[in-house]
Amino acid sequence: MLTATLVTGLVGAGKSRLIEVWRGALPGAARWAVLRDQGETFKLPRASGASGGDSDPALESMGGCACCTGRLSVRNALGRLLRRGPWEHLLIELSGTGHPAALIDMLRTGELLRAVRLTGVVAVLDAARLEERLAGPHAPWLREQIECADRVVLRHPLPLAQPERLALADRVRALQPFDLEIEHWWGPPVGAPAACVDGGPLTPRLPPVATVWPAEGHLAAVLDEPPSGTADADEPRQSALQPAPGWLWRAAPEQVFDRVRIADTLSGFRARWPDRRLNAVFRTEREWYRWRDGQPEPCVWRRDSRLMLQGSSMGDGADRAALVEALLACRLA
Repeated sequence: MLTATLVTGLVGAGKSRLIEVWRGALPGAARWAVLRDQGETFKLPRASGASGGDSDPALESMGGCACCTGRLSVRNALGRLLRRGPWEHLLIELSGTGHPAALIDMLRTGELLRAVRLTGVVAVLDAARLEERLAGPHAPWLREQIECADRVVLRHPLPLAQPERLALADRVRALQPFDLEIEHWWGPPVGAPAACVDGGPLTPRLPPVATVWPAEGHLAAVLDEPPSGTADADEPRQSALQPAPGWLWRAAPEQVFDRVRIADTLSGFRARWPDRRLNAVFRTEREWYRWRDGQPEPCVWRRDSRLMLQGSSMGDGADRAALVEALLACRLA
């Protein structure tokens, strides 16, 4: 099965540039492929050895927006790419107006589920235009990209001081329901000299290729420390949004839960422990829902079903075990 990273971002955010930087940082023998939904606008360099009129075998187009053209175009494009393999990893670049949640759902069904496994979702944001985008007509797409991501790359035209970086990171985290990794990148336009930080070029870290995103099964853990991935990649956290210790339970995204029974279970919990802050997302037979303050609302989170508890009282181990048992009883076969 081919592992894949989904790369999202509005037009002009720097998705193609980031993919170019990633490919340039790979060891010479590494074979990563790129699948884009708009092939006629490729900005990526050819692979080493491709020249003249030869096309880069690592690049393939879906022939249009993956959300609009549907599973058939994705499957056909992926098939063409796999025939030119083998590949070690796949980068899927979605257009600025594409819906990452819809594509993730598509990749988890039918033959695509057997061919590709997501290891991460990276959203690329133009830091200089963040507030403008959030206040403009592109806000719905931008918010969905952030909510679906487990990693955000904030691209800056020039280096920023730490207080400004922390403020931007907190602004982005406020738009995401759970833990979110933030990376700052001084990404110049294609062809421009590389900006430097502390005497050297800042190259965004390569996405993971070995870990499965997300974990299968279910897992419960007491969070004495903030969840992994909440810290900025290049500096310690010094933020008011630092998550408090708590308790986290997760289930694989393939598992579907009964919406009514989950709602009843969460209502009972709130009545029993009113001092606890509850934040939960569950995949139900109808839709993915997020519960905040006891009220469900549709959401685009797709990493896993999860419940996070934070507050002054944790309850004892028996209480948490009973809650896990109640949650598992809400699963649909």
